[in-house]
Order: sequence, then structure tokens, then C-alpha cells
Amino acid sequence: MLDYDHVLLGVAIAFLFADMQARGVLRWEPSWLAFAWLAPLFGRAASQWAHLPVNLLAAIALLALAARRAALLDAAFARPLRAPQRQ
Repeated sequence: MLDYDHVLLGVAIAFLFADMQARGVLRWEPSWLAFAWLAPLFGRAASQWAHLPVNLLAAIALLALAARRAALLDAAFARPLRAPQRQ
């Protein structure tokens, strides 16, 4: 993950923070949001030290937070698709 990709993460962090302000906070969201916000500061050095893609983990965490909020608060995955019935 390149440094300019963090600009897009900043937009996602802002939208998630605004949604957290409007609809409440779910468990572990503030911790993961803080990790994603701080990842650009220490991510490259931590990745070289630990041999783990810290910045990529931050991006995946934001995706998981957004999907979790959509599933729990919007019931985005509540209706399963039904196959057409044969007659």
C-alpha cells in the first residue's frame, strides 16, 4: 500500500466517524478506527520490523468495519436471495 492511498483511507475514516456520531458506536470500532488513523504514521516502519503489512491491515479493518455497520445497523444482508421456483 502506497502513501497516497492513505488519503482515501482518511475519507473512509471521516465517513465512519460521522456515522458513529450519528448512530452510535459498536464494540471495538473506536480501537480499529484509531489504528487506521495512526497507521500512516508508523505503518511503514512497523511493517519492516514485523514483516506484516500494517497499512494493508488498516485498510482491511476499515472495510470490515463498514461491512459490519451495514450488516448490523442497516440490515444490508437481511434478505437472502431466493431462486425462482419451478412449476
